[in-house]
Amino acid sequence: MNWKEKFKNLLSRKFLLALIGAVSGLAIALGADAGFVQVLVGAATALVSVVCYIVAEGKIDSEAVTLASDFVQQVILAVEAAKETGTDDPENASGESE
Repeated sequence: MNWKEKFKNLLSRKFLLALIGAVSGLAIALGADAGFVQVLVGAATALVSVVCYIVAEGKIDSEAVTLASDFVQQVILAVEAAKETGTDDPENASGESE
């Protein structure tokens, strides 16, 4: 596992939520005010959820743009190939001229 995969795992939603749980438990064990810890845990959980959702949707959108771009490039190549062979007329697809 390379460092990029390890970093990706450290930023996973499951790990971050587990970390929030561990830190909150430690804070309460060390005598922090339970109400304060509860507010922090609620805010951190909401923030992690929103950030993970935004990142995931961004990756999905990025993949969709890449897929659309590849499709457009293939269409352009097909049109250029059709122009080179002179088969841009669908009724005369055999390449024969009248």
